[in-house]
Amino acid sequence: MISGSSTTKRTGFIEASLYAGLIVLYTFVIGVPCLLFTLFNPAGEAGYWFIRTWARLVLWTCGVKVGVAGRENVPLKGPFIVMSTHNSHFDIPVLVKEIPRQFRIVAKSSLFKIPIFGWTMSAAGYVNVNRGSQRQAFASLDKAADRVRMGMPLLIFPEGTRSSDGSLGAFKKGGFVLATRAQVPIIPVAIEGTFRVLPKTTWRICPGPVRVTFGQAIDTTAHSYETKELLMEEVRRAIQRNEEGQRMSHD
Repeated sequence: MISGSSTTKRTGFIEASLYAGLIVLYTFVIGVPCLLFTLFNPAGEAGYWFIRTWARLVLWTCGVKVGVAGRENVPLKGPFIVMSTHNSHFDIPVLVKEIPRQFRIVAKSSLFKIPIFGWTMSAAGYVNVNRGSQRQAFASLDKAADRVRMGMPLLIFPEGTRSSDGSLGAFKKGGFVLATRAQVPIIPVAIEGTFRVLPKTTWRICPGPVRVTFGQAIDTTAHSYETKELLMEEVRRAIQRNEEGQRMSHD
């Protein structure tokens, strides 16, 4: 006789496999034309339309409904850096769907090795940070600062990796070195709910609501490399205020 726990595990495996299969299918079917458009026009709206379509399909398929607060804080023109909490792989499609501008991501090197997905990131000018080499990492930050100053918004996850328990972790300094070099506003963002949808420790997707809160822009022009820790703390407090607002909205 099959126990209830065995049945539950088997059902969970089947669900996870189905979701994963559909996401891979979307990535291939949408990624190929996206890559072709992006090769010819890296900053073009046509290529980014495919990226946003992919994000919407992934969220819809997995039963993730997104609520948004503070979208008016995202500038419709000019450069800025988004700094967001990072609890799940789902943070990226959520932000692609809800940020009303094209943006590029500062990402670890391993993501650029993924077929179709990584190739498109490279073609579109996403910033590849090699964490194993400080010299290469700083060169990437200089490249990213130039890119954002020219008007292309950037997304950075200041924790550097996904949270293992859903709480806000320690920040890495790299994003704040970039911000002080670029001298552009930072938009602090808190995402609530993606940890429940897909935490770091599992591949089982649990459909559910997600809430994104965009905080008010933080000025970086008064900061330099020497004051990056002060900027780091200012951004951290702003994200924590966003998280507190999300908790109060549930009460």
